[in-house]
Amino acid sequence: MTLNEFVQRWNGQYDDFDNYASTQCKDTFSRYNRDVVGNPNYVLGDAWELYAKAPDSYYEKIRNTASFIPRAGDVCVWDKSYGGYGHVAICLDGCTANSLRVLGQNYPVTSKQNADGSWTKGSPNQIVTMSYNKVYGFLRPKENMDLLAELNNCKSNLTLNEKAVKELDAKYTELSIYYTDTRTQLEKVNKSYEELDTDFDTYREDSADKIDELGETIKKNKEQAILDLATKQKKIDDLEQAIKDKDISKLSFWQKVALLFT
Repeated sequence: MTLNEFVQRWNGQYDDFDNYASTQCKDTFSRYNRDVVGNPNYVLGDAWELYAKAPDSYYEKIRNTASFIPRAGDVCVWDKSYGGYGHVAICLDGCTANSLRVLGQNYPVTSKQNADGSWTKGSPNQIVTMSYNKVYGFLRPKENMDLLAELNNCKSNLTLNEKAVKELDAKYTELSIYYTDTRTQLEKVNKSYEELDTDFDTYREDSADKIDELGETIKKNKEQAILDLATKQKKIDDLEQAIKDKDISKLSFWQKVALLFT
């Protein structure tokens, strides 16, 4: 996040970054320290202690002098005599040798704790003009802050990527098991199909043999029927001839019967 993005996000807004003692000026610094400067570590202490406790790896520390004019992005720190806790704000463009233009919270109205333990909020984050009175010094984010912020971002992304890789690995394992199970089932289906195909071929061959046998039997029966029919026809012809050769009216009953079976 850039300084301009930070100002656009928080100007006019309350911020209780540490969820402690309501909305204080230090909450604005803590948010700026993390989101803009890129320091992932919370700086302990009251506002006036920030000059000493802010990490040297992230900030250049500059004492207040009559000739010093801060630039946009510098952190202005007031000493302990300013309200007992000091004050802190973020410098913006427009600072001069006589006045400071800053974004800060809890000024000009400060938060107060009520008798019942609740808090009455002071001023929200807003752009105000303040004097150099009781200013102890300035914290200037070092030039490598962008690189440090990018490094922290890369570390964060690396953690996310490691998590994503683990999730993908778990998903791959799950899919591998599913693939193996599916392949095993498919092999069983193929084997069953092959067995059915073999059974069908066997049944087809057996059926063909039976059909051939049945056809041969029918053929033989037909030939036998024709032969029997011819035999009977011959007997009829012989009977008719016998009838012609003999006067059947003169024959007795038993002679007629005998003639039928001759």
